[in-house]
Amino acid sequence: MCAPIALTGLQLAGSLAGAAASAREMKREASEAERAARADAATLTARAANARAEALDRTAALRVRAFTAGVDPKSNSVVESLAAAHARNLEGADTLGQSAAQALYEGQLRTRALRAGRQAALARSLLGLATTLAERGSGGNRLRI
Repeated sequence: MCAPIALTGLQLAGSLAGAAASAREMKREASEAERAARADAATLTARAANARAEALDRTAALRVRAFTAGVDPKSNSVVESLAAAHARNLEGADTLGQSAAQALYEGQLRTRALRAGRQAALARSLLGLATTLAERGSGGNRLRI
């Protein structure tokens, strides 16, 4: 009589330990996913800032060239041309900024999924333990202790 109870206790302890280990691993993965997403977003944001600065430098150089060539700085064609060049130069920086936001968003989604999975794994483990206890303890409709 004592051996089945001890065996059930060991099985329960093992199941709980496995669930706890799985939950710790999922928690670690969630933290790592969040850290990686933040790092990727920070890298892309820095690259976007550099691209923006380079675009501003290129635009300034174009302006200097246009104005030193004796072109009237108030000429509509020059202003439009410089504005269009500046907009093209900034496209890369905007794309990097959007990529940074996307990387952060995807990392947050993965983190949420891992955390939800962790809670689900713990719930499944506890449900499995309750089922095991109920099956071992039932003899018809009676619970044996």
